[in-house]
Amino acid sequence: MGADLERLTRRELEIGALVAEGLTYREIADKLFISNRTAEWHVEQIQNKLGLRSRSQIAARFAQAEVLRSLRTSGESAGKALWPAQPSLLVGRERETAEISQLLLRPDVRLVTVTGPPGVGKTSLGVRIAQELADEFSGGACFVDLSAIREPTLVPSAIAQVVGTRPKFQEMLSALRTKQMMIMLDNFEQVLTAAANIAELLVACGGIKILVTSRESLHLLRWEHEYPLKPLQLPDVDRLPAPAELSSVPSVALFLERARARNPEFDYGPSAGATIASICVRLDGIPLAIELAAAATKSMPPARILSRLIERSEILAQTGPDFPSRHRSLNEAIGTSYALLTQDERVIFGRLGVFNGGFDLEALEAVCTGAGITPDYAVQLLVGLVEKSLVQLQPGGARYALL
Repeated sequence: MGADLERLTRRELEIGALVAEGLTYREIADKLFISNRTAEWHVEQIQNKLGLRSRSQIAARFAQAEVLRSLRTSGESAGKALWPAQPSLLVGRERETAEISQLLLRPDVRLVTVTGPPGVGKTSLGVRIAQELADEFSGGACFVDLSAIREPTLVPSAIAQVVGTRPKFQEMLSALRTKQMMIMLDNFEQVLTAAANIAELLVACGGIKILVTSRESLHLLRWEHEYPLKPLQLPDVDRLPAPAELSSVPSVALFLERARARNPEFDYGPSAGATIASICVRLDGIPLAIELAAAATKSMPPARILSRLIERSEILAQTGPDFPSRHRSLNEAIGTSYALLTQDERVIFGRLGVFNGGFDLEALEAVCTGAGITPDYAVQLLVGLVEKSLVQLQPGGARYALL
């Protein structure tokens, strides 16, 4: 391998070799399970590092066989931790994948926290990104599942077990001090006080980057880059496009993909399209809720599913071991967040249930105060619910809405 190519990461070497083979951006993306935009971004990095101006110059610079042989014999990446099984298709998240990936690859960014309400798809997106970027780090990437941990003091040992070091925190820091790797920490919301350990890890280990998924940020103001993950794009039910165009709207596309997976004979036509669009809007574009509703099409038509949603009945769909217990229903997913609230936050959350279509601060103070909750305290509690992703600030910044 030429000396100039040694400046490239393993992923850039892979992509450069595929460019030399004549593959298009889409073919490269499909082969490496990355987004089209990520493939384009890597090619730009290769051009910048090597002082090249075109794909043809990249192809000419690469001694294809030598590079590929080097990649095969350079050893496996670290990060052997078990990754949660994820579907190969991640619907409607191309932009988010590219933006978070580019954020993590910035030299000045060490910690990215993907926040969002329960069921919005934080884990699936985080896993996809971490696996795509694993080859950017000599030590690879690893996954630490914190969903079963309730005691923050156990977080360092959970990380140590996955990265393969001794469980004592200081010993782990010593072992990771010279490593270059990405660590994904999943479900951090229930161990937030362990954020102090994460800050210490980042200080001690300059080659470590951390991707966190959490319903609440870590509040590490000097380190953290928060990426709020929004629900999937929704159709405009008042101006529905033709069925083919409607099926490309991410929330509708996810419903159709999962419905057809459960019921190959699922019929999608103009009338069904309008009903499915209404279902997705009723479910606020939350991927978990859409998947559960789509799974129910095996036993009831979309019109009946919509009726149950209008009646505020829960959609009961049989799930399997690929759904964690906290995600067997949207109510269960929200319940795990509710359990993390303080008593006063639970009171104000219950009072907010009277609002249909959102509310502003004036309405909050008029309806949700009293019994020991002053207007100022109500606003403070509202801020806490926003931080915990149970209330969302709507576009424009003047109104709020419950999940």
